[in-house]
Amino acid sequence: MRILQLLPAWLLLCASVSADAQPGSAQVSEVRLLAGAVPYYCQAERDRPPSGLACDVLVEMAHRAGHSGKLEMYPLPRALVIAAATPDVLLAPVARIPAREATYDWQIPILEDELVAVTRQDSTADISSPDKLQQLSVGVVRYSASAITARERGWQHVEMVASEVINARKLRAGHIDVWISAWNAIRAAQQQAGLPLADLRRGAVLGRVQIYLVSSRSMPAARLALWKRAFESMRRDGTYQRILNKYRYETPM
Repeated sequence: MRILQLLPAWLLLCASVSADAQPGSAQVSEVRLLAGAVPYYCQAERDRPPSGLACDVLVEMAHRAGHSGKLEMYPLPRALVIAAATPDVLLAPVARIPAREATYDWQIPILEDELVAVTRQDSTADISSPDKLQQLSVGVVRYSASAITARERGWQHVEMVASEVINARKLRAGHIDVWISAWNAIRAAQQQAGLPLADLRRGAVLGRVQIYLVSSRSMPAARLALWKRAFESMRRDGTYQRILNKYRYETPM
């Protein structure tokens, strides 16, 4: 009789454990959503939520994918390290370049930009081609696509900084000859530094880059499918285009 009394409780316990193990249950932790701090794409001001083209896309995708929308903001170098070393992480914006290809799974191309060289309008520096940059002092953000490009080209006078706004100010002060980054990021950083865009002169285009939402390696396909469907629905109903228009996205020339 004692065994019969205990049996229903034992069955209930087994059912509870089984339910907790189901992928769709409330016990399954949600994807960790990261944003790398890059002007124009993702940026945070004091006492305000993160904003920028990529951040707006991420938050809207999260809403449609049933995610809480909690967005963790880090300097881009740190965000890249976290996504490479931690499971179940989504991160944007990440420029797709060969040096990063094997580190992440490349899920959703958000937009395309181009790496360009800029200098001051009053500068006599020749930045018309990549070869002309060899002897100039070049400003890049560490671990960025620009920094990797500079290293691969063997440039000797490269100065690494933590943010694009610092490069804008260094160029203005004459501490570097040329600044290399994605064009839309340059536009935003120049504005954040309180400097006119008209003060800049564009030079060589070092290549086009696609800006991606990436995941840590081997994230389950079922989880990723929700985010891909969310992005496609944004494209279909015009939300994605409205975000591009909001930030005055300039397509590569």
